[in-house]
Amino acid sequence: MYPERVRREALTRLARGQTLSEVSRGLRISRAALRDWRTNPRSAPADRCPRCHDGDLEPKVYAALLGYYLGDGCLSVVKRYAVLRISCDTAWRLDELIGLKS
Repeated sequence: MYPERVRREALTRLARGQTLSEVSRGLRISRAALRDWRTNPRSAPADRCPRCHDGDLEPKVYAALLGYYLGDGCLSVVKRYAVLRISCDTAWRLDELIGLKS
């Protein structure tokens, strides 16, 4: 996860016409992340990310994420990055279970 200011800077550069590769090299962000941000500008709730905002992860949220990871998740290595993947039925909405409102 990147701080919101980095995401905004990347989207600004892309809007100005820089290529994915130029922005990737300039900000040291994967092109896959940039493509996702360009397609879904608000795909991640960065304003609520404890890492980005030096906050603590609430115990309820941590427990839910750990449970999802242990039950239906895995860590995948994609090139040089580790990605947490969680797959579950659409009946189980993580944001609702842990109390996040979109």
